[in-house]
Amino acid sequence: MKKLDYFLIVIYSIVAMCSFIFIMDKPIADNVHVEIYIDNDLWGVYELPKSGYKDILVKEKGENIVRIAYDGVAVIHSDCKGQLCVHQGFIKNSNSVIACLPNGLLVQLVGKEDYQIDMMSY
Repeated sequence: MKKLDYFLIVIYSIVAMCSFIFIMDKPIADNVHVEIYIDNDLWGVYELPKSGYKDILVKEKGENIVRIAYDGVAVIHSDCKGQLCVHQGFIKNSNSVIACLPNGLLVQLVGKEDYQIDMMSY
């Protein structure tokens, strides 16, 4: 390989990394809010804070702590066995969902962005 080949590989790598960072680091729209459901019943609606975070204790069928931050929402504590809702981490895209099935909890980041389905697989 020649020097020009190495140079082109480095340039393409830098462009790819910058594109990925730009796409993944997009801010959340202003019209996004959090809806919390317990057994398909609306339990609460919360706006995202301008900075920092607030923790919401949801204690119905089980105990969950939902952290609502300026850049997303996550379940940071749950007394369910599998802990899948906790391990999912922060969701940052509107119309994304975190579910804790043993406790009947559903946390949804709701916005007015209209996403179209790109592809479906069966």
